[in-house]
This record gives sequence, C-alpha cells and structure tokens, in this order.
Amino acid sequence: MSSWNRNILVISAKDFEHISVKGFFSANEKLLAEVLAMSKFRTRTKELEGDERWLQLIPYDLVFDLYGKLFLYRRKNDHKEKRLANLWSFGVGGHVEENDFEGAGSYMQGLVRSAGREPREEIRFTGIHIPILILQKVCFFLLII
Repeated sequence: MSSWNRNILVISAKDFEHISVKGFFSANEKLLAEVLAMSKFRTRTKELEGDERWLQLIPYDLVFDLYGKLFLYRRKNDHKEKRLANLWSFGVGGHVEENDFEGAGSYMQGLVRSAGREPREEIRFTGIHIPILILQKVCFFLLII
C-alpha cells in the first residue's frame, strides 16, 4: 500500500547527526527511544521526499526461507521511485506510518507492527515475523533516507 499523503515518521537531519551517519544502523531500545523522542510525523509528499532536512525512518526486514537462504530481488528499471530503479535489495522495508501506533502500548510495539506490515504488503509474506532479539532487547535495522 502506498504511503503517499499519509503521515510518516521522520527525524530532522540536524537532530540525527549526533546519533549516527546516514545509512543503516542497528538500534537497541535506548537508541530507538532517543530517535523517537526527536521524531515526528509529517505528510509524505514529493516535497518531503526531496527535502534533505528530513530523514525517513524505514524498518528493514531480512527474509529467509526454511533453509536459511536470504530473499533477494532486483527492482524494475521503471520503478516508481527512480533512485531505486534497477537496484538489488536484500530485504523489505517501508515507511513507519502514524496508524502503526494506534492502540500500541509503546513506540517499540508500533515499530514492530510497522516492520511486520511491510513484508505482508510488499511480497505477500504470510510467515511469522520475529524481531531480532539481542540480549533480550529488540534490535531493528533502520534505513535512514
């Protein structure tokens, strides 16, 4: 489902500078709480997509089959997001939407919902979504674009 004109979670690039560099980072609950405290929801528009002052938080799921093979795919050359056209991806991700947090008991639960929603929407995944657990803490990989 397209997230255009929906409220998505973003963070100011300036606020994010002291936490990490642009790209992937592994986040524990403490770091996620810090990022989320500085984040807010903004309507996803073409203007927001091109505005480098705002970074979008994208939960990114790695999908494996029963034999441990990693799911890979190549995006079409005419992909609707030109910057992603013809590129390989090794997982599935998407925007964190405001409705992912409706009725959630915590920000972490909202992020887990968002991360679980994307594989169902993007590749019709019907398996079990299990957040990575490291030392009894939920660990996400967020792509900051």
